Amino acid sequence: MTHHGLLRAESAFVVCMFVLVASQNTGVNDVCSLAQDCKACILAHPDCAWCSNALIMDRKPTCVDSKTTTYNCSDPLINPQSYHDNVQDENYSNASELTTSSQDIIQMRPQRLTVKLRKGQTKKVNITFHKVIDYPLDLYYVMDLSNSMSDDLDTLKGLGARLVNNIKDNITQNVEVGFGSFVDKVMMPYTSTVTAQLQNPCAGGVNVTSCAPPFGFRHQLAITGNATEFQNAVEATTVSGNIDIPEGSFDALMQIAVCEEFIKWRTGSTRVILLTTDATPHIAMDGKLAAILEANDMKCHLEKGFNTYLPDAVVYSKSKTLDYPSLGQLKQAFTEHKIITIFAVTDDVLPLYQDIPNVLKELGEVSQLASDSNNIVSLIADAYEKIKGRLVVRTSSIPSHVTYSSRTYCSSGVIVDGDMDCNNIAIGDEVTFELSFTTNECMEGSHQINLTSSSLTDVVTIDLEYICDCNCPGQAANSTLCSNQGNLTCGICECEAGWQGLNCQCDSSTVNVTACFMDGGNGQQCEGHGQCDCGKCVCADGYSGNRCQCQTTGCATKENKLCGGPDKGWCSNCNGVKKCECFEPYTNRDSDGGTCTCDPVHCRENGDRSQLKCSGRGNCQCETCLCDDETKWGGTYCHQCKHPECTGITLTCDAPRIKDCAQCKSRSDDCKEKCPQNDFLLFDKVSTLPDCQESCSASDPGCGKCSRYDPAHAHIKCLGTFADGCSYSYDVYWTTDDRYHGFVKIYDSTTDCPEPIDAVIIVLPIVAGVVLLGIIALILWKIYTIRRDKRLWEEFEEERKKSKWTQSENPIFEKAEKTFVNPTFEAGNEYE
Repeated sequence: MTHHGLLRAESAFVVCMFVLVASQNTGVNDVCSLAQDCKACILAHPDCAWCSNALIMDRKPTCVDSKTTTYNCSDPLINPQSYHDNVQDENYSNASELTTSSQDIIQMRPQRLTVKLRKGQTKKVNITFHKVIDYPLDLYYVMDLSNSMSDDLDTLKGLGARLVNNIKDNITQNVEVGFGSFVDKVMMPYTSTVTAQLQNPCAGGVNVTSCAPPFGFRHQLAITGNATEFQNAVEATTVSGNIDIPEGSFDALMQIAVCEEFIKWRTGSTRVILLTTDATPHIAMDGKLAAILEANDMKCHLEKGFNTYLPDAVVYSKSKTLDYPSLGQLKQAFTEHKIITIFAVTDDVLPLYQDIPNVLKELGEVSQLASDSNNIVSLIADAYEKIKGRLVVRTSSIPSHVTYSSRTYCSSGVIVDGDMDCNNIAIGDEVTFELSFTTNECMEGSHQINLTSSSLTDVVTIDLEYICDCNCPGQAANSTLCSNQGNLTCGICECEAGWQGLNCQCDSSTVNVTACFMDGGNGQQCEGHGQCDCGKCVCADGYSGNRCQCQTTGCATKENKLCGGPDKGWCSNCNGVKKCECFEPYTNRDSDGGTCTCDPVHCRENGDRSQLKCSGRGNCQCETCLCDDETKWGGTYCHQCKHPECTGITLTCDAPRIKDCAQCKSRSDDCKEKCPQNDFLLFDKVSTLPDCQESCSASDPGCGKCSRYDPAHAHIKCLGTFADGCSYSYDVYWTTDDRYHGFVKIYDSTTDCPEPIDAVIIVLPIVAGVVLLGIIALILWKIYTIRRDKRLWEEFEEERKKSKWTQSENPIFEKAEKTFVNPTFEAGNEYE
């Protein structure tokens, strides 16, 4: 490339950077028009296209919006699109033609593809999975050999070779099994290090007095299809013992996963570890209890003869020097070696294991183990059915500049967004993965992405490459359109040394290049908005001025609208000074970069122009109300009362709005009529009225409500009486959240009403009063008669003393004048 061609490329790069920024603020066509060469054009926006017929009929090359019809280009537009090529796309395997289990099985296609991405354009590709077979099953049975699992070991010994045959009869014929066991790290505080205990950890026990020496993990049988070998390995196993409750199961899982040369996993098999235990696992950093500070290295450390007390056993040799692995490390190892683990645990520890699949995802299953392991076969069957019918595909890391999404169309008709995960897939079913890629940058080189699955041997490789330049046809060297002094590339002249201009028509020695630079500018020719043509600036569309320093774009935007929109203002951008000039009634808003988005309608409630600005209680500044009296009014439109004076409520005990509501609330919960909705009055029912003026006990259920009490304003304490004589009481306070808050004591007939009068109490006093009054009356009558008789006697005596007759002769006595004789009187007595 010539010197001037290099200058053009650098200029194009600067323009491209400007375009990237401007694209956020202007329309597509405005963005495209800023690009001055093909490369800058296709990078400016995914819809931009380059029209290279520029020099024909004195027209400039143009970058246009390919979706508009307003441009006129005689040459085909240069508009590269994202695309993909299938590099390797072999047919699916034919199950009937598969001869060995180790044969490569193709169930996904294409196997490799290249995706070419143009910046900003999204490209979708489809990967199809067609299920051909169920992979053979490799099952490694690893068992907790602590003393508490002795009955489980007895059950397994009883099953022996029948376990393998049961799996073949009920699950799959193509199955091979391995066997191993674990206890824990042979060191304190996990296992007793007393010599006698190392030889026989069960010595001195009650039920079991003899058992095998302890170990971390022991590999006892590699994957094999020989059921007798499995039976012999199990029967040769004896329980052991340790001290603490958790076991070293994670150490065992890591060694089983990474020691393929010992375990002998078959190629192309479904690899499953079945772990049985009745205890929780030790996890990473538990090794600190024994001063083990080195993290697990995720490598194979199985050795024969390492354990002094088990000289012929293949055991984990780094048990005492490496910490337990973490779940994250196990997930990484399981993913790399395509292993799925079934945690078969007893019901007492089942809840502690149920979160493990949240970390291991499809690589971990948790099932409940019977107390004596008698449900092993059904447990394996259930897990295998779930595993063989499930497909989960994962991608390797996606470059940070690439936006990625996925959609999965499962054979069942279910569509899954975001996850590549399907269940219940049978042989012959198809699953389609739709992957979408969008690059935000144009990068050099390529990036590789792999799609893998823990249940498949297939690997799909996607190579991401990028379209960063144009491949323009009709390039010409020493073109006449370039005055025979340069090469025509994509309609742009790349001038030879010593020549410049849009058509390479000017001798560089005669051109004042500094004329295209503005004093105090940004240091670019034509301010980066045009090309210097023989000392004169040829400005891009949308720019003007002798140095292309002025434009009607570049000012601040609001919602992608320049200066807030053409109906609100226009951009004055000249000499580096950008300002939005606003139309009435709009004004500039500093918070939006000076756009013309301040509209007084936002100071009117609900945007109703018929309403008063700020409710007539404040001034509108931009779109914000500043209330005249902020102690009384607040809110967006100065419409919210903040002071008792503007609530319209008279704070007295006899105020109907307060009294009627309090009466109703004390006895009822349904008081809509008596307590109409009011923003300034709220009543709460309490069992005891809190005294918000005094400190109240935290045990008082109403005390917490006093936290909003505002002592600066009035309050009332009221007591009233119902028609039936019962009383009610309530208090009303002004609160800091600008309202009256009332507390009504809940009506209690036992305390708020007078006790009924006892009839006995009324009758007895009345009867007693009557009797008493009767006695008093009799006494008074007796006194009266005695005094009266005394008085009469005294009068009689007085009269007697005054009489003139004596006792020998009664002055009123008269002698008889006749004599009468009784004829019946025998004696013949006569009387006068």
